Amino acid sequence: MGRRQLLEILLLGVAVAVLVAGCSETSGEESGEGSGNRTTLVAGAETEPKVPLPKGKPPRDLLIEDLHQGYGQEARKGDLVVTEFVTKFVTGEFLESSWSKEGGPFIFTLGKEEASPGFEKGIPGMKVGGRRLLVVPPDEGSRFGTVGEGKPKDTLVYVVELVAILPPELKDRKEPKVVPPADPPPEELEVKEIIEGTGPVAEDGDVLTVQYVGIYYDGRPFTNSWKRKQQFDFELGAEEAMINPGWEEGLKGMRVGERRELIVPPELQQRGGANPDAKPSDTLVYVIDLLGITDPSEKPPGGGEEPSA
Repeated sequence: MGRRQLLEILLLGVAVAVLVAGCSETSGEESGEGSGNRTTLVAGAETEPKVPLPKGKPPRDLLIEDLHQGYGQEARKGDLVVTEFVTKFVTGEFLESSWSKEGGPFIFTLGKEEASPGFEKGIPGMKVGGRRLLVVPPDEGSRFGTVGEGKPKDTLVYVVELVAILPPELKDRKEPKVVPPADPPPEELEVKEIIEGTGPVAEDGDVLTVQYVGIYYDGRPFTNSWKRKQQFDFELGAEEAMINPGWEEGLKGMRVGERRELIVPPELQQRGGANPDAKPSDTLVYVIDLLGITDPSEKPPGGGEEPSA
C-alpha cells in the first residue's frame, strides 16, 4: 500500500476497525523516549510477505524477532500506530491479512487495550519501516484469555509492518472548511497555525505527506485532496516545478499533525515571479494538514538489511 492511500481510512473520519482482538489487562512495555528519528510515515509493501513458521514445538512464551530493521520513529506506549500484518496458525493454516481485499491497515493506540496482548507486547520498540515476526502463544492471543482449549496449534504467527506513527491529534481529522478572508489580499505570504501539531518539525529534504484544500481569495474553490481521496507527497526545499514557492516557504517548521492556513500572493505561486496578468483576486488560500514526514537521510544506503521473510 502506497503512502498516499495509507491513511485514507483514518483521515476520512471512518471509525477504526479493531481487526485484532482487544486485550484486557496488558503489560505493554514502554520503550523509553525512542530513538529521536524523525520519520513517521513510510510506504508499506505492495504485497503481503511470507510467514516463516517456527520449527519444533511452539514456544510457550511470546517470541519477537525483527526481520527488517526500520529507520523511523520508535513505537512506544501511547502512540497511535498504523500496521500491516499477515497471520497464520502455527500449523500453517491462514488466518487473516490486512493486504486482503477485505482488510486494510490496523490502526490502534499502544497501551489502550485496543489490540491483543501479543500485539501490545510485541510492537513497542519497533521502528517505522520495520518488519517484525511475532509468535503468539494461546494465552497471549486474545483479551478473553486462552484461545479455545489452549492447544499448541492455536499459537499464532504474525508478520507485522509498522508503516506509521501518528500524533493523536490526527485521529478522526475532518476536512477543513476554508473561509475567504474579509481583509484585502496581502502583498506578502501569510502563515497561520489553526491546529497545533505534536510531531517532528518539517525541514528541507524531508518528504512531506499532506492533505489540503485551496480556494481563490474571492471564495471560489479550485483544489481539494480530500475529495480526490488522495494525499500528496513532495520534497520540501527541492524547488520542484509543481510546488509553488509559497508552499516551500510556508510549510517549513510545520509539525506533523499541524494544520496551517497559507495565503499565497500571485508572485509566490510560480517560480520566476507573478503572472503579468495576475490580479489581487488571484491570491490563493490553502488549509494544509501535515500527515507525516519521511526523512530520506535516515534510511540506510540500499534500504537497510533485506527482510528474511
